[in-house]
Formats: sequence, structure tokens, C-alpha cells
Amino acid sequence: MAEDLTGDPTATRIFLRALREYSEACEPPLLHHNCPFAVEISPGLRGCGEECMDLLGKYGGPPASSELTMTNGITVRRSHRPRPRHSALRESQAYDARAEYLSESERSPRVQWSLQSLLYRFRELIQRPPWHPREDDANRESEIQEILVLLSARGLSLNDQLHSSARFLVRMGLFAELVSNRLVEMDEQSVLGRWQSYIRDEGGKLPPLSASPASGTDQLAPFHEILLLVLAVWSVNSSIDDVLAWAPPEASLNELLSKMSRSDSEVQEPDVQGLKGRWLIDRFTETYLDRWETDSLCLEWSFVHGQVSPPCSPYELRAREVKLPELSAEMADRLVKHSRRPAKGSGSSRSLETSTSMMTAYLVKPAANFLREGRFTEARALFEAILQTDPESADANNNLGFCLIPENPQLSLKYFDETEKLTGARSNLLAANRMLALAKLGQTTAVIDIAEASFGLSNATSEKDLGQPRPGASSFVWNVTSILKGSSPQLDEVTDLRTYAAEILSAVVSEEVRD
Repeated sequence: MAEDLTGDPTATRIFLRALREYSEACEPPLLHHNCPFAVEISPGLRGCGEECMDLLGKYGGPPASSELTMTNGITVRRSHRPRPRHSALRESQAYDARAEYLSESERSPRVQWSLQSLLYRFRELIQRPPWHPREDDANRESEIQEILVLLSARGLSLNDQLHSSARFLVRMGLFAELVSNRLVEMDEQSVLGRWQSYIRDEGGKLPPLSASPASGTDQLAPFHEILLLVLAVWSVNSSIDDVLAWAPPEASLNELLSKMSRSDSEVQEPDVQGLKGRWLIDRFTETYLDRWETDSLCLEWSFVHGQVSPPCSPYELRAREVKLPELSAEMADRLVKHSRRPAKGSGSSRSLETSTSMMTAYLVKPAANFLREGRFTEARALFEAILQTDPESADANNNLGFCLIPENPQLSLKYFDETEKLTGARSNLLAANRMLALAKLGQTTAVIDIAEASFGLSNATSEKDLGQPRPGASSFVWNVTSILKGSSPQLDEVTDLRTYAAEILSAVVSEEVRD
């Protein structure tokens, strides 16, 4: 129900209906000449803070509507989607969550930080192991509390908007840390050592979780299944203070499961405030929309169309303008994937996909550490465990294929094929990895074809022809020489995939000429 704006429900409905129609008729570049918030920015161009959309979202404005007169003279009023905010259609600079945080944190005291920087630092702190503090994290707990006070002043409280997201994010960070240190025996008095003991003791009481026995590189999978179960139960049933401190539970796993089953028997109302908190965390800490939860995308869509308000001042959201075409494309992609993947069991297929996608992202760095140490079995096992939970995880298929390139390039190509099938596209990173696997197999023609189709390269492309570097997001790649020359495989990080692909092409063509 809409919040009462005037004290008179009838007057509120009339006002919001009129405001929606007024907003729908507002078109750039001139906008409404009589709008009290519109100002002249330059000759022939007016702008505003879209206060009408903020009011409509806050007080539950009605959908837009139009009238259609039939041939028999009957007039029908139909509802349709409201117009988007003008800011969602403007050209603007690309958003980089970490760059925005670093820029502001270096020049301003924390009390003056924007909401985006506070949320970014909050997420960074709670996902960082308390037992391995960096130099600037010696007072991790006090810093978390200070940031929570500042967030509360902006409208986001730990108990209302942030608790569910905090539990999930800590669970993912702790999962990655425990997986990374699985084969390292820690001091049993340390937090990590206590967790290892708890997983070992409580996990040993569980029946097998897999339908078939593990073999080969799958031997680590039962550990991951037990770990996921324990962390899920712990994060839901522990106090939020214990979760933020990564404190192992005192109760047995059976006691926690019993507590969870009793709470599950009750009808749970949707956690609207928690969903809004997760939306803002995704909005300001995840650069790419494909890392957002689906609920966050839906709330952003509603916000863009003046149908929902954030729990903070709408002014805070102007720090990032999400483009409507990009938002529409990601939501359409989710819809297509959801229709191809009917829900299994009691959970939503998209919820499963989003969770495993985020978990896969958190496992990239631990896997890279394993690969640098030559521990290929452990690196592969991380993503094999994800695929046991969600066989259609595109990220896990892609990453497992990457891990296989040095030792089994033929099998890696099968995982790359599955990734393309699931995503319906071939990213530049996937194209480059495919080129390297094919090059190791000696399939020169296929390498040249991909280089031309994906990067516009030919075997005559010179270093001069490449032009200026085209930096993008940093990606882990295999060192070309170490893979193709039979030496110990080495990992590199690159930001220009076209230059990397040109290096692969050059190595293949040079070898072909020598032969």
C-alpha cells in the first residue's frame, strides 16, 4: 500500500496519478517549463534531479496509463511501463567500483565518504580473514563498527538492510579461505584451526552427500559439499557478531540443523529491507551487472522507472548511473537462461546460478595460487566441486577448462564448448584461451581462424598494426611460451587480450614457418 502523502488517502491517490502523468509528459531537452526543479543548463537544454521519480518511488505511485478509444466508442484505459529516468539513457563514463573507492578513500576522511565507498570498504573488511590482517586492518573490528555507524546515518542499518548480505558475503569469503588452506594444518587454537577441526569432526558424522563415490580429482568434492553445508547452516543460525568475526559455532551441526528445521516450518515474509540492502551492495561494489543478484536487477529496474525508493537518500544513487540498455540486456539474458533451466528441487534455478557464479568468482584467486605452485589437481577440484552443485555454471566450466590447458588441452576445449553453449557467446578471454589450447594441440588453422574472427588479426599483423594497447579488466592467462615450449607452466595477468591473442598467433605462425 502506498505511504500516505497528504493525510487523506483519496487526495494522495489523485496527487500521485497526476504526478505520474506529469512525469510521463516530461521530455528532454526542454522538460516542463513550469517544473520547480528544472533549471537551464545551457541554451536549449534543461536538467533536473528527477525529483518526481523519487516521489513516485517513495509513495508508491501508480503505473503509467493511456486511453484507447475502440470503434464502438468505448474508451479503455490500459497500464504500461513508466518511462525511465533520463539519467539511465544518458552517455556517461564507465563505472569501476574499486577505482571509485580508491579515488575517494585516498583524498577524503572516512566521515566524508559517499555511500558507495562505505559499502565497498564494509564488504572488503567482512570478507577479509580476521586472522591474517593487513597492515591497515589491525583494528578490523573497530573499523567495521565505525563504518556501520556511518552507514546507519545514511539509512542502512546492520539489523535491517545489511544482515542477510553480510551473512552471505562472509560465508563466501570463509569458503574460499578454508578451501585455499585445506591441505595446510593450522594451530588448533587459531580461528582457522578451530574451523578445520569443526569441519573434520562434524563432517565425519554426515552420511555421503554425493550419489556416486568420488574418484580421481573428484576426491576433494565431498569436502566441498560438507563445507558448503556447514557454512550455510552456521551463517544462518549464528549471531551477526559471530558471523562478522568468522567465529566457529559452539553447537554441533545436528543442533544447528534442528534449529534451522524448526525455523523453516514457519512462514517467512519476504525480507524487503534485506533485498534493498543487497541491491545497494551490488550496485556500488560490483562493476559488472552479471555479478548482481537477480533481485538487485529487479529493484534497479523499478528504481529507474520510479516504482521503488532506496532505503537511503536517492541523491546517493547518482554516484552511479546504470544504463537502461545494459540493464535490459542482462535481465533478458537471465530470463532466457531461467526458461532453459527449470527449477530443480525446492530452489530457484536462477538463485542457484547466481550463488554458484559468485562462489566461482571467489575461488579464482585460490585457484590461481594453486596453479602457480603447480598444484593442478587442487585447482581443478575447486571448480569441479562447483559443477557438482550446478553443472550448468558457465563460469565454472570456463575456469575448469582454463586449468586443464597445460595438461589436457583437448578436454579443456570441451569445457570451453560448454561455456559457449551456456552463454550463447564467445568472450575475448574465452577466445584467447581457446586459441592457446588449439595451439598446444598443433591446430594452426583453427588458431588463425579465431584470431581473425574474434580479434581482427591475421598472420601478417605486425606489432605496429596492433596500434595502441586496449586495456580492460585484468585477467589471469597462461604464459604463452611456457605452455607451447614445454617448460613449467606460468601464470600471467594481462589487461589487453588482443595483444595476448596476437602473441599466441605469432608463436603459432613462427613455429609453422620453421616447420
